[in-house]
Amino acid sequence: MRSRRAGFTLIELLVVIAIIAILIGLLLPAVQKVREAAARMQCQNNLKQIGLACHNYESANGMLPPYQHTKNINGVTRTSNASILAMILPYVEQANKLNQFHPDLNYDVNSDARIDPSITPATFNQTPARTSDVPIYLCPSDGSPNNYFNAGRNNYRGNQGATANSREAGAAVGIFGGPFPSGGAVMRGPTLVGIQDGTSNTAMFSEVMRATLDWNAPAGVFDNTTLMRVTGPLPHMFDGRQVPMCQNGSGFAGRLTYGGHQYYRALNFLQTYTHTLPPNWNRRVSTGQQRYNCGNFNDLNQAHIAASSYHSGGVNLCMADGSVRFVSDAVDFFVWQATGTRNGGEVANLP
Repeated sequence: MRSRRAGFTLIELLVVIAIIAILIGLLLPAVQKVREAAARMQCQNNLKQIGLACHNYESANGMLPPYQHTKNINGVTRTSNASILAMILPYVEQANKLNQFHPDLNYDVNSDARIDPSITPATFNQTPARTSDVPIYLCPSDGSPNNYFNAGRNNYRGNQGATANSREAGAAVGIFGGPFPSGGAVMRGPTLVGIQDGTSNTAMFSEVMRATLDWNAPAGVFDNTTLMRVTGPLPHMFDGRQVPMCQNGSGFAGRLTYGGHQYYRALNFLQTYTHTLPPNWNRRVSTGQQRYNCGNFNDLNQAHIAASSYHSGGVNLCMADGSVRFVSDAVDFFVWQATGTRNGGEVANLP
């Protein structure tokens, strides 16, 4: 007698396929959660290293990095327009990159032009320094490939304060901000002991989603990472939620589409964020009303720029004491504003 070979019936095969499909469906979300948890931890570590670099800068220079690099040349205040992240390069093991800009920052980091007529030569090629990323300045959850002429990008920005004005001199100013000096004076950052609200209560850096469009995107094209701009001074300098353009983009006169695409340049839409909008105010929405960052078309020093991220439910925040915490999108707005000021005198702590 011939033996009969065992095999699957069609029904059994379909059952096995269904079980495998169910298992894959259960496994994929778990894998995604693990990946996101790892990315969030890496992001927190990046912020930790940036916070430590600022502390080391303070130890070496007697102050935290200022909003903008300046120097006194023959009794005149000059600036290379170097940003916070550019100034701390030696403290994140990138001293060679700072030297590529120029060891003494005697040239504008964006234009290569000398900052004073007494400096020779007249120009200094800083292209090699500009055209590469610094890995710890990028959040692993932000996969946007767009850039500005291959310039180095950044996801981490300094706290400008609970004001849209980066030249603010009042109680709303954050760690990074203040009037531009004159008469040969230089811009100075605060000292750690000079942060009257307490270093554990004051934000120093947070993350901001990089722009997902090119700098020369066609007219009329914008998305949730675009900085919408209105002609004339911004209303509601301390609460961007009240600005119609931040609410729905209405009435805008222009836009900036390359935020976070030049880490080395001291402009607020490139290097700072504000506590005038809740965290993730401008996160992309598929239905309902999209909200935006917004600023003054005629004054690049005025803008409401929300802390934002691709992490679920909130943003990573580095405090002035160097600690890093995850702040929920649902944080009380008064507490969020208070966390943005260094000498505001508020009595409010993050949960």
